[in-house]
Parts: sequence; structure tokens; C-alpha cells
Amino acid sequence: MGLAGLNSALAGLRVSQQQISVISNNVSNVGTPGYSRKIMPQSTLAVGGTTYGVRAETIIRNVDLNLERDLWTQVSAVGKFSVQETYLNRVQQFHGPPDQELSVAAEISRLRDSFSALADSPEDSFLQSSAIRQAEEAADKVNDLSKLITTLRNDAQSEMKETISRINELLVQIADTNKQVRDMQNLGRSSAFAQDQRDIAIKELSGLIEVSFFQRGDGVLVVQTNRGQELASERANTLNFSANPLSPATYYPLGIEGVYVGNPAISTAVDITEDDLGGKLGGLIELRDVTFPKQMAQLDEMAHKMATRMAAQGLRLFTDTTGSIPLDTAPDPTTNPPTAVPYVGFSAVIRVNQNIINDHSLIRTGTYGATVNTGSNEVIRRVLEFGFSDVNYQQAENLNAATQVDLLNRGGDDLQSWLGLYSSNTYVGARDLSPFASIADLVTSANGALDDPNDQFQITFSEPRTGLGPTSITVDLSVADTFPGADAITQLVNHINNAITAAGVPAGLAASASVGANGELVINTRGAYEIDSTFAATGMGEDGLVFLGIVDNAGAAVAPQDAYFDVQVGNASPVRIFLEPGDSEVELIAKLQAVEGLAVDTTNFALDGLLRLRPGNDFDTPNFGGDLRITGGPFDTNGATYGTPPALTARTAIDNGVNIAAALFGTYTAAAGVVTENPPTRNVNYGSETNGSLTAPIPTQSFRDTLLGPAANISSRVVGSLSLIDFAQRMVNEHSQNFNANASYLEDETSLQDILQTQFLDESGVNLDEELGNLIVVQTAYSASARVLSAVDDLFRELLNSIR
Repeated sequence: MGLAGLNSALAGLRVSQQQISVISNNVSNVGTPGYSRKIMPQSTLAVGGTTYGVRAETIIRNVDLNLERDLWTQVSAVGKFSVQETYLNRVQQFHGPPDQELSVAAEISRLRDSFSALADSPEDSFLQSSAIRQAEEAADKVNDLSKLITTLRNDAQSEMKETISRINELLVQIADTNKQVRDMQNLGRSSAFAQDQRDIAIKELSGLIEVSFFQRGDGVLVVQTNRGQELASERANTLNFSANPLSPATYYPLGIEGVYVGNPAISTAVDITEDDLGGKLGGLIELRDVTFPKQMAQLDEMAHKMATRMAAQGLRLFTDTTGSIPLDTAPDPTTNPPTAVPYVGFSAVIRVNQNIINDHSLIRTGTYGATVNTGSNEVIRRVLEFGFSDVNYQQAENLNAATQVDLLNRGGDDLQSWLGLYSSNTYVGARDLSPFASIADLVTSANGALDDPNDQFQITFSEPRTGLGPTSITVDLSVADTFPGADAITQLVNHINNAITAAGVPAGLAASASVGANGELVINTRGAYEIDSTFAATGMGEDGLVFLGIVDNAGAAVAPQDAYFDVQVGNASPVRIFLEPGDSEVELIAKLQAVEGLAVDTTNFALDGLLRLRPGNDFDTPNFGGDLRITGGPFDTNGATYGTPPALTARTAIDNGVNIAAALFGTYTAAAGVVTENPPTRNVNYGSETNGSLTAPIPTQSFRDTLLGPAANISSRVVGSLSLIDFAQRMVNEHSQNFNANASYLEDETSLQDILQTQFLDESGVNLDEELGNLIVVQTAYSASARVLSAVDDLFRELLNSIR
């Protein structure tokens, strides 16, 4: 009993001393980063069911691995958003505060203002120079932003290399520590302090790359990427990466190296570049391969459309260094490699056309070689109203197949007959002849001026353009008096109409006489007419003719009025297009082609007979866009002979009472005798084909927002824009939103990290109050063990003394 008690007391003293040492070490490391609270478990020492004291177990850590895993995940998230904030802030600083108007959008807005000022005084050399200088500033701003994005992208890649170097150092450190932990546990020694060192390395590693892990039974902590690729166990699987200079045309994996686990020269190496690595490395990869390429694609799209939209209005204001503008052909992601838009990187080289810099007057006259009248602001106006807007040009055509009019299928009729839009010629006398009861009364009132036989005049009808006539009729008042009629004018009209029939005046001339609203003589024809009072000895002479209220125009035939419509291109004077007798589509197209600045689609017209007109010198490849107005004259269809159309056209007839412009294009509807006319012109917006892999017709957009960049795989995130300034402003806003969202994420993730860090320290760190309490308990146990030893010692002394 005494020996057992002595052993138990000695064991208690030894364990208490060790506990005091552990607690003292905890207290001394209360402020040491990465230090976790150590615990020395103890167990009862028993042999054969008899207790012989206490035994100290191996020192362990008080760490919750699940909580530590959550903490490391947050460290990774903070690392990612933190590094991205640094880079995105550089772009934000470039744009500047909104109230200072330093952004690309502000420069383009000022360019529009300079054109607005120049439009009022197009010949002002100072205003011309000012507009050109502002164009240079806008181009320089685009260049500077493009250069900044490329620089930041290269900086991100350089920092990737440095980050990977540090990751590899930490992986080696973790692998070495894992070996120490394994060996110590195999020897039954405490590995707690080595595990602390390992955790410190893993925490730093988590800030650089997001990791997952699991702990093996031998104490080794296997560290993996978040996708399960092993990075470290007892050995380190280091990362490999080579950095080549980046340009707008390079992209991963073409021209840009990836991040590999292992040597990429060996087939077992694994490319983890696109694995959303997290941490600082993941943030840098996202900046290099996603964020900055997207911003470059946005800027290239804006720069290209700024150049093409100005050129579309006849002013090649912006070009590349060779004086060219990249084509606007569609991207095709299905080719190998993908076919990118031709203007990748254009924002880095856009500049003001050197020809305009050399000759400032070109900003007024345009760069397409046209002759522009002195003082004209037509080119400037087109750029201002159309280059900066969403409308490229206005086009006259009918897109509604149900109402289209095919001008080719006329059944042999000329356009006048086919549409019922004939030439017209009307002569209206100047005297009311209805008060005279008969021609005889009229002659009597003339006091000899109209006596038989000198009471005749001649009317000649003709249409030289179609070969009708000339055919003359003789109007004889003595004969007219024999015709029925309630009054003199009625007798005269009946006589003239009878003479027209008797003389065989061609029906195509549609000659006729009628009584006017005021009792005057009215003569109508589709051709020319000539009135002659001295054609023969029996002519009544001018005095007699004047008595009738009629003018003698012998020798000067009065031409008919042809139906017409006016075509106006831009600010040019309207050009009147006449439909003359005998005109077919050939003559109509020729007259339209003669209008300066008007382009006619003759290719498709030959196929379907539909009129299509637009501003420009050529319908398919025009040098300028702009506005177009089609205005019909005061002519409505009447008696059109429009027959059954071909299957392509749904309209079966041309209704009466339709204005000439609406009739030619078919842009009207008729219901219950009411005709509703619509203008034939429509706005044609700027449109870029979106995907070259699609079959025609390929959908178009004002600005492309997908399949951009060198790999034809970037979405700009700038949608819904139609005009240049709006796109530029939305692009700047998207950059700001990206920065603000990242800052918000960083704040949230940092707050969560702080919460987890506090929770981790509370559970795994050293608490002085708790340690001091434990120390008191251990000291008490130590004192108790010491008293047991003292008591045993006293017993032994008494025993010895009794023996003596």
C-alpha cells in the first residue's frame, strides 16, 4: 500500500509538472500568430485492476478542423476580391468621378458638341480645327484606356508568376511539415507544434489559392485544389507557369500559358487554369482571362462602331495607322481556331484619318470624293444626326408582302395606264355663257364679231411623246346652234364633243369638253392642246374668241401636266420625277438613277419589280447614308388597270384615290372605300451580323454583345445600346458596377472572415482566464500529491523508527 501510494503520488507530481509546463507555454504564446491552445490529456495507470497513478498522454491541439476549413475558405475569398479591387480601381480612376467628365463617353459627347457647332458655320476654319482636335482627343482617350487595360493584364500575369512562386514555397513547406507530423506520431511524440506551423502555411496558401484537404490516419494533411487536384502530402506537387507578353489578340490557351500542376512537358501534368482556383491566383487569372479581355472587347466594339458609323455618313474620320477601317464581318465560333471579329485590338490603334489632319476642309466635304457646294453642311449634318444616332439611313420600300406592287408585271401597259395616273390638261374659259339661251343669242350679242361664216376656231389635240395626233377639230358656232341644249354653253359643249368623235381624236388623248361650275367652257385632254382662231379665212379671230372668254394660243401648244412625285436626299433640293405617257419601269428607274445622291436597287428590282431607294451612290456599297423623303404630288389613281399580280405579290388591284407615291410602293390600305396611306420611307438602323456560322439571313445588332474578342467567346455585358454615346456610357457604367460589386463582395467576405477568425480564436486560441484557472487546478493537484508524498515519508520514518 505504501509503495503504491508513493508511486501514485510521484506520478501525479510528474503529470502536474508537465501540465504546468503546457499551461505556461500556452500563456507565454497568447499573442503568437498561428499558435493554438495545447492540451495534455492524462489517463489512469492501472495494472491488474489496481490503480497505480496517472499517466500523461501526448500533447495535442485544441483545434476544430471544420471551423478551420471554413476560415481558410474565407481567407481565399478575401484574397481573390482584394487583389481584384486593386486592379479594378485603376480602371475606375481612369474614368474619374462622373461630375468631372473625364471618361471616354464624355470625350465622345464633346465630339458631338463640336460637330453641332460646326454645322452652323461649316466653312469656319477655327471650328473645323476644333472638331478635329476633339476627334484626336477622343481617339487618344480610347488609346489610353486600351493601353491601360493591356498593361493591367500584363501586370496581373506578372503577379501570377510571383504568386505561384510563393505557392510553391508554401507547398514544399507543408510537405516537409507533413513528414515531421507523420514521423512524430509514429514515434509517439507530440506533433502539435508542427501542426501549428503547417496551419500557418496553409492559411497563407489559402489566401493565394483556394484549397480543400483531408487528414490521413498518420497525421498527414493532404492539401488539394478546390476541384480535388492534390497539391501536397508528404511531397509537394508544385505549380508550373510561364509568362509571355500579352496583347489584345492573345488569349488562353492560344498564345497564353496556363497554370499546371506538374511539368507541362510531361503528359501527367494537369492544367488547372480554368478550375476557378480562388484566392489571389484565381482572382489574377480571372482578371487576365475574363475581366480585362471583356473590357478590351467592349472598347474595341465602341471604337470600331465609332469609325464605321462616321464612315457610313461619308466621313472617314477615324482609321487605323494605315488609313483603313477593319471590316465588320461576323465572328464564327465554330471554326478552328474561332474566327474573331476583324477589329480585335482596334482601340489600341484608332486615330484621326491623316488625310483629314492634312486637309481640315475634308471634315466638311467628306472623304468620299463628292463635290459639295460651298457653305453646305450636308456631311456634317449627316454625321451629327445619323453618325451619333442609331439610324444609318432611311430607305423607301414596302416590306409588307400583302401590299407590295410589282412594277414589272403590267401586262404591256405603260405606268400611267397601269396605275391610272394619267397626264392631265385642262383649259377653263373665262366667260359664263349660260345666260345666253342659244348660240344664236350669243352670236347676236357679239355685234357682228361672230357672224357666219367667220365664226369658227380650231382645237388641235396631240401627244408627241406617244405619237398620238395631232388631230384637229373645227368648232363652228353656226353648226353648234343646231345642237340641242338648254343654253348656248350646252350647245357648244355638245358640238365640240361630237367633233372630237367625228375627227377621230385618239382615245388615248381622252379629249372632251364640259360646262364649268360657272358656266364657262372647259376642255380636258391627256395630251397637249392648241386653240387657233385664225387657222383659216373663216376663223373668228382673236376678238371673237375673246368674246367667248377663250384665249388664242396658236403656235404654242399647251403641254399637259404629268403626274409626279418629289425625291429629296438630305438637304439637297427636291427632284421632281414625272410619270410621262409611255413610261415603263425602264424610264422610271433611269429618272431615279439620275437623282444625285440617290441609290436604286436595280438588282432586286429585276427579280421582283419592287422599288427600293436609299441615299448613297450605290445601293449595295454606298458612300454615305442619311435621310430620304418621298413626297407625292397632287395626283391620285383613277381607273387603274393593275391586273392579277404574280404569286410574289398579294395585292390584286390598285385602288382608286391613292396618291402617286403610295401607289408606286403599295404603302396604303383600303377598307370600306377609305384609303389610308403610309409613307414609303423607313429608318434602317445600324446592324452588325452576329454569328457567321448561322445561315442567312444572319440576325444583326446595333452593337455586338456576344462572340467578341480574339477567341469569339466574350460577352460584353453592354446590352440595349443603340447610339455611340449611350454605348460608351453604359460601358463606363459596367466598369463602375463591376468595381462596386467587387468592393461589396470584399466587404462581405472580410466581415465573414473576421467573424470566423474570432470564433476560431475563441475555440482554439489561448484564453488567459481559462489557462489561469486550469493552472490553479493543476497547482492544487500538485500540492495534494506533494502532501501525499510527505505523509508517506512520515509513515516510512515511523516504521523505521519502530524497527530500531
